[in-house]
Amino acid sequence: TLPIYGGQDIERQIRGLRNRPQIIVATPGRLKDHMQRRTIRLDELRMIVLDEADEMLNMGFREDIETVIEALPQQRQTVLFSATMPKPILEITSQYQTNPVHIKTPQTQINTPKIEQVYYICPKEAKKEILMQLISMQNPHLAMIFCNTKNSRKAKNNLIR
Repeated sequence: TLPIYGGQDIERQIRGLRNRPQIIVATPGRLKDHMQRRTIRLDELRMIVLDEADEMLNMGFREDIETVIEALPQQRQTVLFSATMPKPILEITSQYQTNPVHIKTPQTQINTPKIEQVYYICPKEAKKEILMQLISMQNPHLAMIFCNTKNSRKAKNNLIR
């Protein structure tokens, strides 16, 4: 398994790709970058999974997603996971999937009571320092930090979530 995402050393990713990993977990923009550099081969790809597809579209990745999908072999399985099914997701399913099956799970609860969710609004230039202070002060046993990097290029203020 090889993770491929922006902000990570691309040379390290290229070395990892030379080992022909069985699973690649990638952000659409960095995957597109590797395709343009011809450092990744997708001709043997059998399955693509788009997790959080609605969020990727909200962040402005639609063009990147379509570029990637259009370069893939016709004989493949395309799986989309999405909390919501807005019109753009339905358009992608009809355009890039054959006989798609929609599976809907009942929503019983939005979040788990044991999980605390917080976000902080801060100026872009202070983002890293504030994050380091929060980690130091909170000293969490486990934490997940989400960053809207594609979205932040267009935004005046960034969020730490």
